Amino acid sequence: MESLATFLAEVSSDTCRVTLRNADVSTDFTLDFCIAEEDHLLGVEAEFRRLVRHARLDTRALEDFISHCQPFTTATRYCDGICSYLYGVLAKEQSPDSSLRPDSYTRKFNSAALELSAYDRPISQQVCALIDFHFNHFSEAIRRAPQTRVAQAAARFAAPCAQLKISHHSASTTAIYLEQLLTDWTTEQVIRWAIRDTASLVPDIDDMQSCLSRSKQKYDKVKLSFLLAEAFAAAGHVARASRLARSLRNITEFTPWAESLINGS
Repeated sequence: MESLATFLAEVSSDTCRVTLRNADVSTDFTLDFCIAEEDHLLGVEAEFRRLVRHARLDTRALEDFISHCQPFTTATRYCDGICSYLYGVLAKEQSPDSSLRPDSYTRKFNSAALELSAYDRPISQQVCALIDFHFNHFSEAIRRAPQTRVAQAAARFAAPCAQLKISHHSASTTAIYLEQLLTDWTTEQVIRWAIRDTASLVPDIDDMQSCLSRSKQKYDKVKLSFLLAEAFAAAGHVARASRLARSLRNITEFTPWAESLINGS
């Protein structure tokens, strides 16, 4: 067993089949090693920053990104995870040059999260935080990328009855720009509204209603309904606020908030 451990510790990129036997019982395991070299991770990130600088997200830009990352062979999965997420964004936004069905974005997001969760890097953490935020896993989004707008927005939904004071962080212009490139249009709108205080949302009620009516994803609808209900309540439209709150009452995380709003307390 000690020699096996020594052998496996020296493997960085390979697939190994291990069979464990005990009397007449045996179990097979396939161990897939893909340990990225630091230089290759940095290479992928440099190419990603180049993609960001061009501020263009379409299939051609992603194909160029993949092509430029080919020399970084040990970081292939890191590149794949980033690409899966960005292809998911194009599908979710129904980009005209995307061949993916709009509803396939969830598969792409889940694939990206699976690939990127193994990497403790700022880009991977931010992408995973955005995926968690989209799927309404707010606590996870805060844990992964605490010094970002998405964490600030997630705090708005994570404990709506706790009267959390949302503090504005001093994220750099570059960090915000990166986050905006990574988000789809609806998510960006939700984040911008969620990090504002409720009273300031009242003038945007019409825009919020329009965004909610256009949204096709149930996860987006939950966040938009929450924000719109709070805006309606702040504007004195109690019946409209209560109607939206009732639509969220069966979601465990929002039940106390919904009951409080419905009862007018």
